[in-house]
Amino acid sequence: SSEPEDILSYPKTTRAFFMLVDALALKDIHAMVQLPSDMFVRLMTCVRIVLERPIEEAAFAASVVDQLVTYRFECQQCALASGGGSGGSGGSGGSGSGSVSALQNVGKKQEAWGHFQRHHAQSPAIFDQLLLSIFQLVAFRNCTRQWSMSRPLLPLILSNTDYFAQYQKQVISQAPPTRQQVLQEAFGKLNEGLDSSLSTKNRDRFTKNLYGAVKMMRE
Repeated sequence: SSEPEDILSYPKTTRAFFMLVDALALKDIHAMVQLPSDMFVRLMTCVRIVLERPIEEAAFAASVVDQLVTYRFECQQCALASGGGSGGSGGSGGSGSGSVSALQNVGKKQEAWGHFQRHHAQSPAIFDQLLLSIFQLVAFRNCTRQWSMSRPLLPLILSNTDYFAQYQKQVISQAPPTRQQVLQEAFGKLNEGLDSSLSTKNRDRFTKNLYGAVKMMRE
């Protein structure tokens, strides 16, 4: 029942904890999503706190977020596809183990999306806060782990498009008039040539765009 800040005040414990959480995320992200919502929210609070610290564990935290939000995006897309109709799995026409496995995977992701929705109901701003923390760290602070921090950004942005669009408008409007055009062009560069997928090609293009956009923002 300790507060996240209390738990994270012990460096050795923090390191061991995030190594364990990262290993779990890599091995079985679905198990993490199945946590009770209060426990899941506390875990995400710990992750967000460590992300903003200049310590090695921040890279583990970024990896956890990447695994988690990538899975969330996949589950969201699966739920949207299922909502549009149930004929998506009928095209193969087979009854072998491959089609059974595919159906099981769809069912697993639909179940996970239900867990994500319950977590969102418990803490509606949880993923918005992660997006905000990581983007501000990469774009406006002296981030020494820019690549690892940038990896979760694309799935976060794709899953929270309305929030990120609102954030962009806020940043531009609050900037001095002489900086507003530069910021607008930088945010535009961020989206150059991207589609709404998490393919390796799209991820790499986004990372390249991000480096260019951050350079423009800091000039």
